[in-house]
Amino acid sequence: MRGQGDVPGVKYEISDYSKKLPEGTPDLVLSALSIHHLEHEKKKSLFKSIHNSLSEGGTFLNYDQFCCENDTLNTKTEEYWIEGIKNSGLSEKEFDRWLERKKLDRECSVAQEIAWLKEAGFKSAECIYLMGKFAIILAEK
Repeated sequence: MRGQGDVPGVKYEISDYSKKLPEGTPDLVLSALSIHHLEHEKKKSLFKSIHNSLSEGGTFLNYDQFCCENDTLNTKTEEYWIEGIKNSGLSEKEFDRWLERKKLDRECSVAQEIAWLKEAGFKSAECIYLMGKFAIILAEK
């Protein structure tokens, strides 16, 4: 089995993107379940930074949590999600801790994020997967 440093041409780096992006011009930037914690203006700034850092033709892939644009649909989706978590086998204490962490969520809609990515300079951005509150957005420089 290979270690993470054993793949030729691949560099792995885990960092806090709110402080600084890694050095260089990567071909791919991948984020999972974190950007939804940023305020909207910080998201826009991050998308611009990611765009600027990517190599020409590079890709940004974001798997994250989103809200629905329609308030009624968003409420129903949220209720369904919360009920699923509540019935997932978590203890009451774990469920309460999850609800407390959930207060840090700063969701936008998929359409909002796509618009912000295009404003940041990406030539294309589209949702390639959507299930309930979760989506994958792919953007190309």
